[in-house]
Amino acid sequence: MDTSMAVNGFKMVARKGEETESSEINCVTAMDSSCLSLECCDISGFGIKIGDFKTTANIMKCFIHDNETTGIVVSDKACVTVEECDIYSNTRSGVGVSGEGTTAVLKSNRIHDNKMVGVAIIDNANATVEDCDIHSNTDGGVAVKDEGTTAVLKGSRIHENEEYGVAIISEASITVEDCDIHSNTKYGVAVQAEGTTAVLKSNRIFDNKEEGVVINDKANTTAEDCDIHSNTQHGVLVL
Repeated sequence: MDTSMAVNGFKMVARKGEETESSEINCVTAMDSSCLSLECCDISGFGIKIGDFKTTANIMKCFIHDNETTGIVVSDKACVTVEECDIYSNTRSGVGVSGEGTTAVLKSNRIHDNKMVGVAIIDNANATVEDCDIHSNTDGGVAVKDEGTTAVLKGSRIHENEEYGVAIISEASITVEDCDIHSNTKYGVAVQAEGTTAVLKSNRIFDNKEEGVVINDKANTTAEDCDIHSNTQHGVLVL
């Protein structure tokens, strides 16, 4: 059944009762071929979950914070656009995108101070991250993982994360273009594992506390017109 819902300007708080497990409840859940639009909402407690084939969502100018889960979960072939949102202080990741056929576009968001990674793209999903400010997350800024997973990261600022800026793992594929990746506690960009593919173009990678770029010698990596400087250890390290 196709269902549409638009919500503007609400504050949504989910609280767990004594007999309710946190994994069973979300502030907002969209499934079963539904269409959801959220604008100017304040969402805390258990986050947003968008799942199932033909389910679509547009989330704009929302505050998504202090959830006991990931702030926004997109899975199971759903299609989501998240724009101009502030996503912060969630117990897990800021945004998680997973599953074959799942698509997300993240544009002009602030994703920060989450307890895991800022943006996790895994398990054959596809995502575009554009003009986002991703910083101060406990694990790292952006993680792209698993065979078949693809991502485009463009015009974004990834900085001051407690581990890495961008990690490409386990045969995933990414294009990183025109980004500022700096001041992360470990490395700026890591291309890890055989079969992993990365295209780095016109980026500025600097002031990271370990390497600027770490590359597995069996990965497929192209770097073009990048400014890599002032990293504490190597600018580029091939292992």
